[in-house]
Amino acid sequence: MLLMDASISALCQILLWSLSFSWHQAEGVVSAELFHTGVYKYGRFEARIQMPPRMGVIGGFFLWQLESQWANTHWYELDIERMGYGRNGRCQLQANVLEAHGNKPPDYKLRVAPSRDVCHRYAVYKFEWTKNCIHFFINGHKFAGTCTSKAREFRRSRGMRMHFNVWQGNRNFGGNLNYKQLPIYMFIDWVRYSSWDGGKKFTRKWTEKFDGPGLPAGWGYGEY
Repeated sequence: MLLMDASISALCQILLWSLSFSWHQAEGVVSAELFHTGVYKYGRFEARIQMPPRMGVIGGFFLWQLESQWANTHWYELDIERMGYGRNGRCQLQANVLEAHGNKPPDYKLRVAPSRDVCHRYAVYKFEWTKNCIHFFINGHKFAGTCTSKAREFRRSRGMRMHFNVWQGNRNFGGNLNYKQLPIYMFIDWVRYSSWDGGKKFTRKWTEKFDGPGLPAGWGYGEY
C-alpha cells in the first residue's frame, strides 16, 4: 500500500511509500505526485484508492501524455478527481476528457456524487481507453464516458502514463484548504494495467501492490 499525505512539515519528502504535500509559510503549499514511467496507448487502467476526505484538497488519478505542457503541442489528459462534496453529503468525483492545443477547459466534464462515501473507504477506479471510446468506472459501475469525436481525437496521442496526486484547491475548484485539518491522506493499495486487444477484451499485463521495501522500479514522484 502507498500513502500520499498532506501535512505541515519542514520538508516535502518520501518516507517508505509516503508522499507528503507540505505547507511552507514562506512558500505556500507544496503538492505531491506519484507516476508510473510506462507509456501506454489504449487499455484498462485501474487503482484501488482511498481519496482524501477534506475540502480544499483534490485527489487525482489521471492519464497524461508526457510533454503536453510545451507550446505548439497537443495536450491529452483523462482525469478522475475527488472534488468537494455533492448535495447528498458524499464526496464528489469529476471525470475529465481534455484534448487541447493551448489553454482551454476540458472538452468533456461530468461531476457525480456516488451513493457511498468514497472518501472514507477504498474504491476501485478505472479508465477504459479504446480507439473509439473513453469510459470511467468506480467499483465496476460506469459513471461517465464518451464515444464521440472527443474520444476519437485521442487516437492522435502518442500514449499516456498513469499519475496520482494530491494538491490544494480554491473556492472555485475543490474548496478552500483549512490548514488546521492537516495532515490529510490519500491511500493507494494497488495499481493495474491491462492492454486492449482491439475488440471487447483486455489482457492483464501487470499489477503493482507496493508490498516491497521501497518505491518499486518503474515509479517516480515529484513535488510542485
